[in-house]
Amino acid sequence: MMTPILSATIPTAVATPVAASSVAGTWKGPFLGYTFTFEFTQSGKGWTGRYRSDKGNKWVDLQNLQVTDGSVRFNVVSQPPSLYTLKLDAAGTTLKGSVQIGQFPVMPLNLTRAA
Repeated sequence: MMTPILSATIPTAVATPVAASSVAGTWKGPFLGYTFTFEFTQSGKGWTGRYRSDKGNKWVDLQNLQVTDGSVRFNVVSQPPSLYTLKLDAAGTTLKGSVQIGQFPVMPLNLTRAA
């Protein structure tokens, strides 16, 4: 007598790793005496982003976010106005760049991939 063999596929959630060449994900780094966290998310062909500091701990949306070939540019709502310009390193682990706040001197900003 033959015993039937049952087969089943059980769906499981598998985390899709972010490509090292993508800025998508969570980034952290020190700036002006605080630790800042930035999140960049690709949705379709566009990008969204937000940030918070360990001082305010409230998420704030990024403005005018542009992501092109590992480069990121955005503004945050502030007075005076600010412009962030960052570039992804070859290893995909660091975003390095600068922040221009109004007419003040340009300041460096280096972020490390957190997730």
